[in-house]
Amino acid sequence: MNGPEMEFHLRRSPFWTTRFTMLIALSFVGAWWVGQSVAQDLLPGLDPLWATLIVAALGAALGLTLFVMRLVAYRSPPASIRVRPDGLVLPRSVGSGRSFFAPYASIHTVELRGRDERLFLLLGTARRTLILPAYAFERAEDVAVLHAAIIEGIVRQPDGARMLEAMRRGREATQALIEVRPRVTHALLGAIAVAYAIQLLAWPDDPWNTIRLGANARALVWEGQIDRLVTANFLHGPPLHIGLNALGIWMLGGLMERMLGPARYFVIYVLSALGGALASTYGDPFPASVGASTGLVGLFGALAMVHVLHLRHIPPAVRQPARWWLVIIGINAAIGLAIPNVDNWGHGGGLVVGALATVALTWRWPPLAEAPRREFAVRILGVALLGLTVVGLGVSAYRAVTVDEPGAVQLARAIAGDPTATATEQNNAAWLVAIDPATDREDLTLALELAERAHERKPDAREFGDTVAQAHWRLGNVDRAIELERRIVTGEPVEAMREVYASQLARFLAGRVAREGPLVIGDGAPELEFEVRNDRLHATMRGEPPPTGLVAYAIVGRRGDLPWLIRMELGPDRTPPATTDLDLDWPDGLRARVALVDTTVNVPRGVEWEVTEYRAVDQVATYP
Repeated sequence: MNGPEMEFHLRRSPFWTTRFTMLIALSFVGAWWVGQSVAQDLLPGLDPLWATLIVAALGAALGLTLFVMRLVAYRSPPASIRVRPDGLVLPRSVGSGRSFFAPYASIHTVELRGRDERLFLLLGTARRTLILPAYAFERAEDVAVLHAAIIEGIVRQPDGARMLEAMRRGREATQALIEVRPRVTHALLGAIAVAYAIQLLAWPDDPWNTIRLGANARALVWEGQIDRLVTANFLHGPPLHIGLNALGIWMLGGLMERMLGPARYFVIYVLSALGGALASTYGDPFPASVGASTGLVGLFGALAMVHVLHLRHIPPAVRQPARWWLVIIGINAAIGLAIPNVDNWGHGGGLVVGALATVALTWRWPPLAEAPRREFAVRILGVALLGLTVVGLGVSAYRAVTVDEPGAVQLARAIAGDPTATATEQNNAAWLVAIDPATDREDLTLALELAERAHERKPDAREFGDTVAQAHWRLGNVDRAIELERRIVTGEPVEAMREVYASQLARFLAGRVAREGPLVIGDGAPELEFEVRNDRLHATMRGEPPPTGLVAYAIVGRRGDLPWLIRMELGPDRTPPATTDLDLDWPDGLRARVALVDTTVNVPRGVEWEVTEYRAVDQVATYP
């Protein structure tokens, strides 16, 4: 059974391949994505510019590391392919200098595909699957010679005939999968696309129109609107959200529909989506959630169970190695930890339900079984779930058209009447109403009541106090809003959100100055003026500071822009100079105005001018 040893040499692949370029780009994007979250959590109060520079440096360092690793690996000549009597010595990838040994018994796929310049050899082993194009060989005709040599080596094995027969059946099964049109997957993608178009066109002035359309909001579901458990799976957030979900359903859904059949596939997908949505109502801390990812992760659970229960029924070309599963688990875990708005409860519920449904529906009837399928009960269940889906979407659509109320207000009313609502839910609902420019005074009063309830339950939560201040501001209680926001900004310890709170205070003070002039608290306030000249801030005071000292705030900005906020403290035992300069890189055309002077606080003696700059950020700038 000994055969001749043969060796096939491969060309050195180009240094800048498409795969390597995409790896560099994805690494930088991933470092930026995760780094932004880490910088906000570990470095609270850090200037946004410095945070951006740090994250960019981390991304560049990761990209440089990958570049150096690629350069080191590229200096080694590509490993050759050797055909031995007992197996193959193969490169880990095309162009790699590292090799691994694959005995003939571990080979499950040997196929020549394509033609002419696009001819390639698909070689599947238990460890990995290689795609060896003809142009990767020193001689293009070697790809056909290698294919013949591998087949000859398998024939010499004691069970070579059985192996070749298994490969033949695998090719036929794979071809049968390819020829099946995943009509259910296409229908789901079409429904998701239609729902997203409706999101963009219906009630564009309502920033939370997804709640009106049927987002999964716990308070509303528990109030009886169970149709949201269906509709939320067709709604989405930003374009990236729907893009990633649609791509996953197109790739994984198409595969699972071909493997399981349309009826079983549809039942597993819908049950996963419903199970994930239901789990979200028990554990999700956010006001509302949307997205098809509950059904998508259910398909991952289904694929895992198919591998566990029916591996021998899966064509070898479709099987996923353990390394693939580790990568998928790692990516999903990283997304759940790095992105604060991911509905992990929904994902977990969808995964568990998808796995359990697959076990129930394929336990005695494996995928791709050669015997005729008897799926009458499964089809009945599929028709019932299809009817449930249509009814759920219809009920949500009817309510969206007939209930003339913004989505955030609907949620706030439900939470206001829910005795089990948490303080976080009350605050989040109040915030959504308070920042919506279309809400009227009645709705804002409801938001204020909710925010105050939440703040009473958690008086130390700065974000709850900020919501109360925002509601007062929208109701016209400007001085009260300024008082509350000022307590948050000057409180300790410094938090990552402090710049947001300072931006709020800057807006409140700018509105106060424009309507009523500066706010003066206490008696004996001297006359203060601020002016930006020659790239410097000039602060001038006429008169003496009061016995307790003073605190002053100034706003600096251009008309229509979110202003900068300057805080100044002056002790009682100091005679200030006529002018104090704050040397900053100011943009042109800025105007500085005194917004607040407080003489009721006790400023420590001996403190001279202390000017603290809060750079206003854009997170809340779009709301009036």
